[in-house]
Amino acid sequence: MAKKKTKLEKMSKDERTSLAYALATNLAKHGKPQTPKNERKLTKGEEGEKEKHVMKFKDSFDLEENILKALEELKNPKKADLNKDGKLSSYEKKRGAAIEKAVSEDMDFNDPILIKQRADKMEREKKANAPKSTPKKLINPNYKAIKNASKIKFLEKEKAQLMRDMEQEAEPEGGPIADRYGSKLNRIDKAIAKLKN
Repeated sequence: MAKKKTKLEKMSKDERTSLAYALATNLAKHGKPQTPKNERKLTKGEEGEKEKHVMKFKDSFDLEENILKALEELKNPKKADLNKDGKLSSYEKKRGAAIEKAVSEDMDFNDPILIKQRADKMEREKKANAPKSTPKKLINPNYKAIKNASKIKFLEKEKAQLMRDMEQEAEPEGGPIADRYGSKLNRIDKAIAKLKN
């Protein structure tokens, strides 16, 4: 039994191309391969609006062509080459053309923003060209306290022991033994105060 040919197989090459084009158009317009049944014809006003949009679209292509022509003729292509590879990408060409266009227009060189940018640039260049000085040694601000902490701790223990001994040996009314302990305590207090400051 012979296999029946489908409608698509019966079509000529031109008919198949036309069908493919129609399907692609419908997919792009409506998101499905068939034209919706409720599609209506455009009125004259709507056709005029459509024509205006088409003209704007064509004008935008003309503008893009002018930009592309300007890109081919950059005055300073080395500055436009951002990655310094010797070749200009489309982004670099467009960026360079935009910058050249902006620079070519009359600019107010006394603009406060431009003055600030120039001053910042000069400051950066000055810092970059300044001779490199050796970095200063960083000193821990708490170094003195850390260094003396063990000495202070020892002196405070010595003072506590001296106080205990004084309670045992010295007379409550005072005397030579109390004076000896008092002078030792004063010496320890002065040493602690000196180490803390």
